[in-house]
Amino acid sequence: MQTGFNMRTSTSETASPAITFNDPWKILKSRAYNYRFNINTGFFARWGAALEDDPYRSPYGPEIADIEISTICGGVNGKLCPYCYKANTRQGKNMPFDLFKTVIEKINPHNQLTQAALGFGATGEENPALWDICAWLREQNIIPNGTVADITDATADKIARYFGACAVSSHFLTAGNGLCYDNVKRLTDRGMKQVNIHYVLERETAGNAFRVLRDIKEDSRLAKLNALVFLSLKSKGRAVNGKNFEECRKVLALKNGECPVFEL
Repeated sequence: MQTGFNMRTSTSETASPAITFNDPWKILKSRAYNYRFNINTGFFARWGAALEDDPYRSPYGPEIADIEISTICGGVNGKLCPYCYKANTRQGKNMPFDLFKTVIEKINPHNQLTQAALGFGATGEENPALWDICAWLREQNIIPNGTVADITDATADKIARYFGACAVSSHFLTAGNGLCYDNVKRLTDRGMKQVNIHYVLERETAGNAFRVLRDIKEDSRLAKLNALVFLSLKSKGRAVNGKNFEECRKVLALKNGECPVFEL
């Protein structure tokens, strides 16, 4: 049996599965592929004909969709992120609600989707259709998730209402650590359990990663943080000349809570 958040797709079978909803569980049953998804906690388990089987693919369509609904982003503190692999700027495009619905309907023929990871800018408010999209997804028993960097209290209220999980990007190079920590607290203060920090590891941010690791233990704003997720630098967009020489390995090699010092 496999657990966790994963995306698997396939068209190898044609028979329709039996899908039921018994709050908080979304349940799919078929001969060779089955799952249970808890819409409140995000717990997901899949198995095949027997519990010991781990199907390589979902035969009915994706379990999770990752859809960018806006290419607009003004960065944080008026500065665009130097490691944005998409090179988004304040000039971009928004996906209309009707187009989003069409996309979901095409990839969700059996109502098998469990989650939709939505891509947008730092504030979460770049696409005015976002909250209609989220409300509609919830009606389909599909849980929206997303990543933000600089949100207001009003936006935090809406995220807590609609999202199952939310990541807060750390933009140490343009905003220090405080903005990220404040946004984490805004979300956890509203009862969200699945709030993570996304931290890009590269030459200029690797040293500060140890500060963040210490702050998780010491800074009260992070008391209810779910996880710190390190992301490898994608050398595309504005990060095309970025350096990512084994910072991931160095950070993940930490043992016994120690924070070794190394030269960059």
